[in-house]
Amino acid sequence: MPLPFATLQLELNGARITLVSGTSDRFWKELEPGKFEAFIVNGSNQKVARIEKQYIITADSNSLTVRHALTNLTTLPMAAKFVQMGPSELDPEFTYGLDARRVRYGYLESAKLDPNQTTVKADAFRIERASALGSRVKNSIGASAYTADPIDEKARDAGWPNAISSREEYRLSWLAFTSRYFGVAVHPLLDLSAANPPKALSQIEQVDRIAIDRGDVYETAKVSPIKAVMSLRMTTAQVSVPAGQSAKIEYGVFAGPTSRADLKENPTTRALDLERLVFFKQIGFCAPFSFEFLGDQIYNLIHFLHDHVFFDWSLAIVFMVVIVRTILHPMTKWSQVRMLRFGKQMQGMQPKIKKLQERFKDDKAALQRETARVWSEEGVSPFGMVGCLPMILVMPVWFGVWSVIFHAFELRHQPAFYGIFQSLSSGKWLFLSDLAEPDHIISFSEPISIWGLSSLMGPVSGINVLPLILGVVFFLHQKYLTPPTAGPMTPEQEMQTKMVKYMSIFMFPLMMYNSPSGLALYFIANSTLAIFENQWIRSRAEKQGHLDPENFKKKPGANGGGGGIMAKMRLMEQAEQMRKKNQ
Repeated sequence: MPLPFATLQLELNGARITLVSGTSDRFWKELEPGKFEAFIVNGSNQKVARIEKQYIITADSNSLTVRHALTNLTTLPMAAKFVQMGPSELDPEFTYGLDARRVRYGYLESAKLDPNQTTVKADAFRIERASALGSRVKNSIGASAYTADPIDEKARDAGWPNAISSREEYRLSWLAFTSRYFGVAVHPLLDLSAANPPKALSQIEQVDRIAIDRGDVYETAKVSPIKAVMSLRMTTAQVSVPAGQSAKIEYGVFAGPTSRADLKENPTTRALDLERLVFFKQIGFCAPFSFEFLGDQIYNLIHFLHDHVFFDWSLAIVFMVVIVRTILHPMTKWSQVRMLRFGKQMQGMQPKIKKLQERFKDDKAALQRETARVWSEEGVSPFGMVGCLPMILVMPVWFGVWSVIFHAFELRHQPAFYGIFQSLSSGKWLFLSDLAEPDHIISFSEPISIWGLSSLMGPVSGINVLPLILGVVFFLHQKYLTPPTAGPMTPEQEMQTKMVKYMSIFMFPLMMYNSPSGLALYFIANSTLAIFENQWIRSRAEKQGHLDPENFKKKPGANGGGGGIMAKMRLMEQAEQMRKKNQ
């Protein structure tokens, strides 16, 4: 299997020459560490071209330069292209069956929109690994081709140029693979001393997504997406090499953590806006409820609390919850008061509704009319049922917090609460030693796979206490938050209510068992604060009479009572009756 950034082929005057084989010394000779030489010979075994390839590593950085130099040893000009491997997919880091790896492209907009070609964007190309690879891929075995044309349409868009880039006239600036915490990107080499260095990766003409067998034994002509390694294959733009002269093709590679702070600090990655490799958005089925701009603001808030206030990521997460809940408190209060009020009102008029149902069981129109009258008399509005709507509207905030804690590289290997548990144990106790990993109050020497669960959340490598605490907090949260029922329930309804209650208490902490401890701290802090907040809201509402049904009976027009939707319903009914009489 060819390695990343290996040179596969040289296209010389239209003829393709393979430069890889199963052995390392068949074509290439190592001149010095990181520098290699190969010669192209004709049918008469005469040398017609010399290729020099060099990998230049910059000390104390995540940067690499890959350089090709082609020397024409003939008396005639030649046209050449290189076909080479680009970055390959990173380790999967599967979490709950979700794969955070993506194919990414940075691009410059058309000259019409960006005349100076200075702003690199990347939001149009965030292709998840599963979509890029496709549900089936063709066998890519064969040193001469290394092709695996994708069958799925989405996978076809994982290369460059693609339908979107061609239509919008985008110019490629960089290409990359990213995972949860790391990224590998190919980018142009910039002259940072220039006022406006070109940011287009003009030496790369085409990028193909390919799939390569891992080396597993298989019998079919198809490679399973699970067993395939996805890579990007790059074809350079054609260069003309005059007789006796040389042409150089080179590009830079960034391979390192996707930390916004580090990417902003490096002059090259900052100039190319490689910080756009980092974005906070949920993956999988939760993605539609997650908004990147919210994630950015939450990330900035946590960073500020860490850098300027607490200097500890765990306390920054907890206090971030305090700030967010404080900002959302007016909406939370409005929502809970309406739900509590509606529950009490429904309880109060349930006997009347039951009598009406018995009295008008054979007359639906009369039952509807009398029910509307009772609702009006009791001052009950059907819109009281939408008290939970604001909580649905703020769900993107919670998904944004989840995304930031899950993807922020800064939390990786960072202990909680100033590393107090490690200080007390001289570094031997791993409890809360890494906010990006489970809390591990007790660590196992070897991970344990649990049938059914490990396929979703991975093997269990220790006993974690935070999910257990989370279950207790969820139980208390439900106990104090759940409004009273609107009326007597059937045994089946009671059973369903209990099942939903206990499933949320037990199932969610179980699913969170292998989650990052930073996420568990967030949920514990959020639910704990919600308990106190909800209790305070309920107490204040009762003291101020907001939950007293008698207050609504005295104000028929309030809350949709004598006026509003109920009045409109009665007027519509009266108009319909008049119309029937006049017919």
